[in-house]
Order: sequence, then C-alpha cells, then structure tokens
Amino acid sequence: MSWLQASRHAEMEAIDILLDQWQKQGLSQLEVAEKFSKCCLYVTCEPCIMCASALSILGIKEVYYGCANEKFGGCGSILSLHLSSSQPNIRFISQPKTLKIFLTNFVSFKHLLMT
Repeated sequence: MSWLQASRHAEMEAIDILLDQWQKQGLSQLEVAEKFSKCCLYVTCEPCIMCASALSILGIKEVYYGCANEKFGGCGSILSLHLSSSQPNIRFISQPKTLKIFLTNFVSFKHLLMT
C-alpha cells in the first residue's frame, strides 16, 4: 500500500490502516465516525501538533502516550490542542509507567508469534 512509509507518524499510519479496513468492510461515514469515537490509541511519544489535531478532528476516544514531545507536542508540551478541540470528549493521557508495561507485553507477545 502506498501509505506504508517509515517517515510517516505512527498516528497517521494507524488512522490509514483503520480507514482502509473499514472501507473494505463497506462502512458508512457515520459508522466510521462511531468506530473512531470508541478507539483508544497507544503511542510512545506525545502526538505532534499535526497528529493531535487529526486525532481530535476524528474524535478518537483516548490517546495514551509515554513521554512528552518537547519540540512538537500538541497535547501540552508546546500547544494544548485537545483543550480547544471541537471534540470535548477526547482525552490525551500521559502514562509513562502504564505505557511501558503495555509496550513490553506487546513486544513479548509479538516475539512469541514470530518464533
């Protein structure tokens, strides 16, 4: 697929993968919006300003991140886009310890699948 590029932000990759799957399932725009409103996204670093804006517009339920993005952070480090969002229900949550456990378990699980 043309969107599989190493230089793209993880949030954009996740959005495109979901949109591709839901398009193949023939979901309507309303159904897609409903699905996004139930999604939780886990990323290692605070979403940048562009990604935080996109996630807010899509109405993602919650975004968990492990560390601040001191150069480009859109969830409080540089700008707090989520506070001025038209989607007041979205939550950006800094959870370094919880995310470390989640990612460790994910990597361990992925390793098991590959052996």
